[in-house]
Amino acid sequence: MASTYYKNVMLVGATGNLGKYILESLLADSSFFVTVLTRINSSATFPSNVNLIKTDYSDTKALVKALSGQDVVISAVGGEGLAVNFDLTLVQAALNAGVKWFIPSEFGIDTSHSTVANNPVLASKRAVAYFLKENQARIAHTFIITGIFLDWGFRKWFSWL
Repeated sequence: MASTYYKNVMLVGATGNLGKYILESLLADSSFFVTVLTRINSSATFPSNVNLIKTDYSDTKALVKALSGQDVVISAVGGEGLAVNFDLTLVQAALNAGVKWFIPSEFGIDTSHSTVANNPVLASKRAVAYFLKENQARIAHTFIITGIFLDWGFRKWFSWL
């Protein structure tokens, strides 16, 4: 069986709580050509060995163009990005751009578990999972279920404790 090697990796959400660590790990492996996708108005800076693409996240055609040539797209968007269903837009653009592998911003709880299956807060994550499963013949995917980041959540929402 032949193995498949992916070289071109795009990270979306590289400045966030999780994304910065994913970027650090990707850059530690010199076999990857790393591209970071940011909003067009972002002032974030990155190391010189990172290819930076700025685009309008609401422009589907611009997203498809930005994702073209990528083997893997990792989404580490959180909060605001998930609230506006950006991951679904991103995965649809990835499929249209010919991306081979997509890792959605599924970090956290298992949205397919029956106890949270109907939770409206997780609707956008479930939509992405459904889309990927329906299109698994055209784009591979990996869901990384980590469980809730309690340490971060407590610091952010319960700092008074």
